[in-house]
Amino acid sequence: MDLTRRSGLDDGPHDDLVACSPNRCPSLDSDLGLSNRDLADLKGTCCVHRAACRPLTCGSGSEIGQVSDAADDGTGDDTRTPPESEDGTDVGKPRRDPRSWRCPDAAWGGKTSKSGKQVGIYGYKAHVIVNTNDPERQSSLPILIQALELTPANADIVDVSLRLIDQIRARSPFVRIIGDRHYGYKRFDRWAMELWSRRIHQVLDLRADKPGPVDQYGAKVIDGRPHCPGMSAHLENLRPSEYPTEQAEFIQQIERRQKFAFRMVTGPLASKAKVAANEADPKVGTTRWECPALAGTVGCPLREGTVQVARELDIPTVPTPPTPGPDGSLPKCCVQRTIQIAPDSSMKYLQEDYWGSPKWSGMFDLRSAVEAVFGNIKNRGTEDVRRGYMQVTGLPLVTLAVAAAAACYNIRILEKHSRESGERIEHPLMNHPLEGELIESVLLRDREVTDYAMDYDAAA
Repeated sequence: MDLTRRSGLDDGPHDDLVACSPNRCPSLDSDLGLSNRDLADLKGTCCVHRAACRPLTCGSGSEIGQVSDAADDGTGDDTRTPPESEDGTDVGKPRRDPRSWRCPDAAWGGKTSKSGKQVGIYGYKAHVIVNTNDPERQSSLPILIQALELTPANADIVDVSLRLIDQIRARSPFVRIIGDRHYGYKRFDRWAMELWSRRIHQVLDLRADKPGPVDQYGAKVIDGRPHCPGMSAHLENLRPSEYPTEQAEFIQQIERRQKFAFRMVTGPLASKAKVAANEADPKVGTTRWECPALAGTVGCPLREGTVQVARELDIPTVPTPPTPGPDGSLPKCCVQRTIQIAPDSSMKYLQEDYWGSPKWSGMFDLRSAVEAVFGNIKNRGTEDVRRGYMQVTGLPLVTLAVAAAAACYNIRILEKHSRESGERIEHPLMNHPLEGELIESVLLRDREVTDYAMDYDAAA
């Protein structure tokens, strides 16, 4: 998807937008998503156009293997004990030793089912980066698989996610990763700091059990942003709802709370010069914030003249401003124009857009692109990628099979885009003689593709 250029928080325009989400589909495990385009070169993935901002989606959640309601017991042995009768003897035929058929590279892992229940899976996860479309762009772009890697089902998603991000950045930089709550569980130094050191903003939903306010120079840090210490307590822990009436109230409260948030003056991203020189930036993650009363979003009795302005503009005023302590001093956030916050775990949820706001919601909704790709590639009428579709074991062979399916998906989507947009992509792998219409128009169940191709040639 192609986004218009968008300025960063602390420096010039960004070139691309990316998204990441760990949602699981029964055959692929996607962990990342990103928005890119300019299909100048198609070699399993497509290049990113550097002149525009595009969103990407990533996900980690498709498993290739067996599913079990019981998670791994940690022993590494997946043999099953046959049921026993009352006298202790086995009922039925015992299962054969799994060591004779089990894939040596597969492993037990966990996932959340559609019902919300935790289930165990045995096999692999495919971590995939796809691009998303931009609602601000008049003409849509094809949603393609940009990068892919398979791992055992028990592998941590962070390392592989960062590897895929770096693969994409080597072709064209991007500045946003859209993820879901799963990434909120990752340690501050393992995920947020790693993204910021690459000049990438995270876009993620927050967990219901997220931490409460944390004090920073008197300010209340909530969801990664400092807020006025005199803000009403009922605005501190806001949660979205599935019910329309409650959700509407949540949006109103988020809008009000946002006015009490400090304005970001300097963002957490590493210096552009340091990143370009491949050098570590000691200031990465360090942010500077301006008092909301001085930023003009609220009025405060401690900031001279701001209450009168707030009344004229019909904006909130601080209901309970802090009072001087035993030593007669006020919090630093109330006497200094700005405060600087060093990187720590209280800032792990910091995002470019205010969490829960309409702007954030519009960005986070782009994450659905990864589920759309998984649903498409699993369709019986397309690549039909699902458990049991390949009869090989071993990580190299399974990776080869999934990569081939991903390449077929990309070609099919590009051919469809070429037909609908009139844009002809000059590449040997493109512009298939059947123009892609054949595979898209039939469900391949009883007959082979070659049979349909023969009929197609005969009709032509």
